[in-house]
Amino acid sequence: LEEALNGAADPMIKAIFTEILSDIESGQSLTLSAKKYVRQLGTLSISMFELGEQTGTLSDSIKRLADIIQEIYDNRMKPKKATRYPTFIIMAMAVAFTIVIIYVVPQFEDLFRSAKLELPFPTRFLLWLENALVSYGPYILGGAIGLAGIFSKMYKKSEKLRLKTDKALLKIYIVGEDTYVAMTGRFIYIFDVLTKAGIPIIDALRTANEIVDNVYMNKQFAKIAEAIEEGKTLHQGFVETELFESMPLQMLKAGEQSGSIGAMLEKISKLF
Repeated sequence: LEEALNGAADPMIKAIFTEILSDIESGQSLTLSAKKYVRQLGTLSISMFELGEQTGTLSDSIKRLADIIQEIYDNRMKPKKATRYPTFIIMAMAVAFTIVIIYVVPQFEDLFRSAKLELPFPTRFLLWLENALVSYGPYILGGAIGLAGIFSKMYKKSEKLRLKTDKALLKIYIVGEDTYVAMTGRFIYIFDVLTKAGIPIIDALRTANEIVDNVYMNKQFAKIAEAIEEGKTLHQGFVETELFESMPLQMLKAGEQSGSIGAMLEKISKLF
């Protein structure tokens, strides 16, 4: 742990593990000490520490945890890399459109008026837009930033707003599908790894669900653990989420019936 601390770049992580090292030297277990920093380290890390200490395979558990975190990081980076070029193109188009609206369209107005022709509706709309940007541009920009700030604060404070917003996000073209696939794939991957590591199925489900950032999906995935506590099967719990199509559900059902649930979870994870 001392050697790892020497290579730690993040000040917060270094401070946390310095305290953990101090606790271990005073006789505390790694799990007990790390639980004080569950908000920073996450339930996943605590679960893997606890599993390693209980089974005497702490080094293997930490290695597996490192692989899980790396996999999550890689999956989060993929959408960012994939959208980098389209984002650049959209920004360039927005700049070009603004330039055209402000400097080019007014010349068309002079051309049509000099020819005594009636301006077509698209041109009239662009002229109205140009006038709005030139006259009220700073106010429009300021209002947009203000509304975004207010919405951000309300989103953080109101659970109902977070739930409705995240549910609506899933219906947006491309963005919704990307969010759904990323969150579902992450959830099933963590659940699969934790169950294979020996963590009880309900604990594994709840730990995996904490990785899901979308509030609506998080609430739906929570139904799986609740269903199992009520005596239902894993397949029935997945059905109750209303987030899965027939193929992964049938794969899960086949895995339960054949006793190969781990292999099926791995296949579903790769599918997503």
